[in-house]
Amino acid sequence: MVYRAGYAQCKKRHPELGDKGKVILPGAEPPIVSAEYVRDPNCIHIGHFGSLSNVRTIKGFAEAFLKFKQDSPDSAKVFKIECYGGSIDSHAKLFINENKLNDQFIEVGRLEYDHKKKISGREQIQIKMQQMDYLLIIHGHTADCAEYIPSKFYDYLWARRPIIAITHNNKQFNTLLNKYNSFIANSNELDSIVQALNKIYLIWKKGLNKKIQLTPIGTVDATNSIINYVNYEIHRSN
Repeated sequence: MVYRAGYAQCKKRHPELGDKGKVILPGAEPPIVSAEYVRDPNCIHIGHFGSLSNVRTIKGFAEAFLKFKQDSPDSAKVFKIECYGGSIDSHAKLFINENKLNDQFIEVGRLEYDHKKKISGREQIQIKMQQMDYLLIIHGHTADCAEYIPSKFYDYLWARRPIIAITHNNKQFNTLLNKYNSFIANSNELDSIVQALNKIYLIWKKGLNKKIQLTPIGTVDATNSIINYVNYEIHRSN
């Protein structure tokens, strides 16, 4: 099961498939722990969860943030971009260090089992997601972005916090993000990221960054879609 653009490419590579196959959104399991969001009156906490690399780099976001900081220094100083799950990629880290953005970009890294609280790293991550003002997705900038949706998107939906997505050439992904009231910026357009940061600041300042109420996409939805599709094919072949 692949996304629409990926499905189209797959059919080109394998014309023998004919009209077989179906696009399924895999979804994610709901979190095993819950946490309450509490607005920090002094900081905007933006969380990035998952791995970064020189292909899926946070550098473009950092470049846009520098421009935002130069234009609106007072607004920029309340931002904290917290990176969980891995290191900030080397290209971004060099840029952040050179431009003295270390106070805004914080490398938290991997969370291990907490012996005092008796909760796993995974549980801590789920709690952190639910406590963020905004959740950041870095889609990438390569051609294959047109064919995939990051799996982290489905985890973010269960956290029910507003999403900031830096996307690349994927209409289906953008449509889904719009459905869940996300902030979308183009990875090739620095100004679109700056505009998103301005909007985020103004909404946060007014205390309007609310919980996302729309139902997340779960694995149960994917399972039911597969069962319905199989039943349909069986019925059609009889």
